[in-house]
Parts: sequence; structure tokens; C-alpha cells
Amino acid sequence: MQNKINELKLKLVTLKNEYKIIRDDAEKAFDDVIIALEHDYSYRTILEKQIEICKNINKTLAETSKTDDKYQVINMTAIKEKYNLYDSLKTYNRLRNVKSYEIAEEKALLESDAKEKVLSCQSDLMGALMEFNGDRSDKLIDEANLIV
Repeated sequence: MQNKINELKLKLVTLKNEYKIIRDDAEKAFDDVIIALEHDYSYRTILEKQIEICKNINKTLAETSKTDDKYQVINMTAIKEKYNLYDSLKTYNRLRNVKSYEIAEEKALLESDAKEKVLSCQSDLMGALMEFNGDRSDKLIDEANLIV
């Protein structure tokens, strides 16, 4: 029985160390998600502004007659803003970190599984210790009380 208890103690130490590593990985993954979401918001805001600029310049271009002197300037501005939108979209797609959400979810599941293993091992160890001790404690207390 003592061997079983010692094995469970060693297993518990190992599982706790593994859990700590997995928990640290999960925390880092969630920190990465927070950063990614903050960046996403910033870049999305830039992209929304650029879309609005393009819509406005295209509306102005549509309302301007092709024979108007300003048409060429407005058309060139529209083309320039369209390229700016394209560059912003390209940057947004490149910097967007959707993978970090999946990684954080995976790490959370691993953390949950590791915690479950630790709890199970703790339960097994307590059960083994209780079985090892049996009901000798009560008998010992009763015997001591009789002597005192």
C-alpha cells in the first residue's frame, strides 16, 4: 500500500508540473489574443475610415460631370484613395491574427484536461491514504481517552 501511495505522490508532482507549464502557455495564448483583438480594433478602425473616404470621393466623382475642370483631379484622387484602401486592406489581412484565437481555445482545453488529471490524482491519493489509515485513528483516540 505504501508503494501505491508513493507512486501517487510522484505522479501528482509530475502532473502538477505539467499543469503549471500548460497553464502558463494558456495564459500567454490569452495575452496574445488580447493583443490581437486590440490590434484588430485599431486596424479595423483605419480600414473603416478608408472605406468611408473612398465612398465619399466616389460619390463626388459620380456627381461631377466629365466635362467639369475638377473631374480629372477628383478622378485622380479617387484612384489614389482606392490604392490606399487596397494597401490598408492588405495590411489588415496580413496583421489580423485569427490563428491566435484557435490557439487560445486549444490551450484552454489542454489546461482543463491537465487540471482534471491533477484533481483525479489528488482524489486517488486521498483515497489511498484514507484506506491506508483505515479507522485506526478513531480507535487510537478512543484508547487514549480511556487511558487519560
